[in-house]
Amino acid sequence: MFGKSNELMGIDIGSSSIKLVYLKPKKKKGKKIYELKSLGMVPLPREAIVEGTIMDSYAVSDALMQLVSESQVKVKNVAISVSGTAVITKRMTISASNQQELEENLTWEIKQNTPFSPDDVQMDYFILPSEGEYMEVLLVLAKKEKIGEYTSVVEQAGLKPVLVDIDAFSIFNAFEYNYEPFLSSVSSIIHIGATLTTIVIIKDGYPVFIREKDLGGDFLTETIQKEFGLSLEKAEAVKKRKTAEGITQAALQGIMEMIFNDISSEVAKTVEFFSGQFPGSEIERLYLSGGGSLMEGLGDFLEGRFNLPVEYLNPFRNIVYNEKAFSTEELESNAPIFTVATGLAMRTLGG
Repeated sequence: MFGKSNELMGIDIGSSSIKLVYLKPKKKKGKKIYELKSLGMVPLPREAIVEGTIMDSYAVSDALMQLVSESQVKVKNVAISVSGTAVITKRMTISASNQQELEENLTWEIKQNTPFSPDDVQMDYFILPSEGEYMEVLLVLAKKEKIGEYTSVVEQAGLKPVLVDIDAFSIFNAFEYNYEPFLSSVSSIIHIGATLTTIVIIKDGYPVFIREKDLGGDFLTETIQKEFGLSLEKAEAVKKRKTAEGITQAALQGIMEMIFNDISSEVAKTVEFFSGQFPGSEIERLYLSGGGSLMEGLGDFLEGRFNLPVEYLNPFRNIVYNEKAFSTEELESNAPIFTVATGLAMRTLGG
């Protein structure tokens, strides 16, 4: 989306940290495979990025330079992604017999049915299975201003942004490569970041529905901070169960279940809307992804709430790596954090 390249790094610029994944594409028995060559993560200063807007570009570019230096990757081309209010995804049925007609009609639809002007956005689309004279597409619009904001900070770090995607498609890329046997089923990926949750529903091997909500792991940290009068650092440690700070397990569990209920409520709304759009299609499995998904007990909570199998998405599941360079235990325990960056890094072979 929004660009092409042959070899690049996947860079996920989140609100609390930047993640990097570098993969080497290879061929094995005629099939494309990837080898993990480098990955890393650095934290960002609090409020360097607020609600998806870069407030301190120097802090972000400095962190990115540090991350690339520590990762020892020489490639300068990078793929990044955007999300939040600057992005709209919309499933549409368009009358079109060819690509030119499709794009002309999509431009008209943008003018009539979105809050954006065609001149202010970059457009892309994902063609879904359809028959007859109508084409089903998942339309993606991203504000050019937001794209420029993120590409500028990458350039400040001495790198070349050659591709801009959206978080949801990057998540799908990672899932598609690693979970091919499950593509034929109806699955929902719940990607929980620090401040944003992205829900992607996959049907017949395609991402047919995408929804984003301002809700993430930081909300739990802030709730703990306010409830018990702690500093943000101590609240984060409590959330990760590194310290109790005199807080009872029952009190902490009550707060966590409140956040879990908020997340499950958003998932339920999404599933209900999806069911209305696709009668007879039922979600068969849930996948958890993102750093916020690692909140202790969340998987069990959602499994009980929806009576569905819940699995943590591992973007390295089918990726080869040198076990002397990477700890299998660390990779598996931190894998969901790198989902977006891995999906971006997979764009190395022409998109």
